[in-house]
Amino acid sequence: MGNLEEKFDAVQRELKNIRGKDIFGRSLNDLCLVPNVVIPHKFKTPNFEKYKGDTCPQNHLIMYARKMQAYKDNEPLLIHCFQDSLAGLASIWFLNLKKVATFEELANAFVQQYKYNSYVAPNRRELQAMT
Repeated sequence: MGNLEEKFDAVQRELKNIRGKDIFGRSLNDLCLVPNVVIPHKFKTPNFEKYKGDTCPQNHLIMYARKMQAYKDNEPLLIHCFQDSLAGLASIWFLNLKKVATFEELANAFVQQYKYNSYVAPNRRELQAMT
């Protein structure tokens, strides 16, 4: 009987390894936006100005792309590192994203979410001209 229990426990451990660890009822792969990202050897995430959701999203994407230029051919890495350039509500927005296939898809979703910040407020001269 003891041998049978040991075999059962071994099978359960093996199944758990195959499925992955369950976190909050979901596997680790389910929690990752890009599950198969390969991070290059000696890669160090650049220091990004954090986007908080209150400035132009297109400007943020341009700054992000320029800092990640050396890795432009590694789309999973671009998607994975984008979260490091976000803060506050923008970071929460990223956490709630479902799977994205390309960085272009991520960039479009980001601009769509924060496009209301793209409109430049009129300056003093423009406001005076309106009256």
